[in-house]
Amino acid sequence: MFRAAFLGLLALAVSPSSASAQTPEPAPFCITAWYPSSQHRGGYETLMTHSDVIDVVNPFWYTPNRDGTLRAGPGAENAVEIAAWREAGMPIIPSLHAGDPALITDPALRETHIAAIVDLARAHDYDGIDVDYEGFPVETRDDFSLFIEQLAGALHADGRILSIAVHAKTDDQARGKARPHRTGRGSRRRSTSSRS
Repeated sequence: MFRAAFLGLLALAVSPSSASAQTPEPAPFCITAWYPSSQHRGGYETLMTHSDVIDVVNPFWYTPNRDGTLRAGPGAENAVEIAAWREAGMPIIPSLHAGDPALITDPALRETHIAAIVDLARAHDYDGIDVDYEGFPVETRDDFSLFIEQLAGALHADGRILSIAVHAKTDDQARGKARPHRTGRGSRRRSTSSRS
């Protein structure tokens, strides 16, 4: 009898409970809209038409200058658009686009750049910043990681979000080296540089 009771308790102990046997709820989607503003007619109207399904708006409004400060592009900081997005409950997280690795490799320039980004977010009460920095050589990987860590710390200390556009890559080739490009299904060609 003791053995039967022990086996019954053991069966209860190893069988999944009804709570843990249930399939967990899937994580909710976050739908982000990249918004190029005045560059595309009708973009604002389309975004607002679908504001019930858009969670975050990422306006393409800013680009870094060589000194680490930021410049606003066409249609940036449109008060009517910002007010409408806030009214619709959409967080505003502008995307910054850069291709100059000096912004992250030079410590003084990196510090200036981070301060400019945080000042921008504060000045317009943006919910955060999206970093979309492309084309940096593989040698800048550690500098980029340090930049992101420092920027995240500064934005998070202010209660703001940092998002990062991460681009898929298949190798660690340094900039300027020839690499194969796909020109069609299954075909490959080598990139070449033009000569004058």
